Amino acid sequence: MQHEDGSYLEPAESIIAYRKQWLADGAVMFSPDCCPAQQQKVKSML
Repeated sequence: MQHEDGSYLEPAESIIAYRKQWLADGAVMFSPDCCPAQQQKVKSML
């Protein structure tokens, strides 16, 4: 991932930013069939 100024994030920063965005988008799973039903709510993790 890149900052607006064109510099790159450190790997750890990139993972944190990606996870925050994923959670903000509702933590949608690519393949909810691979996750136990009791940990799902409308195809998202609880």
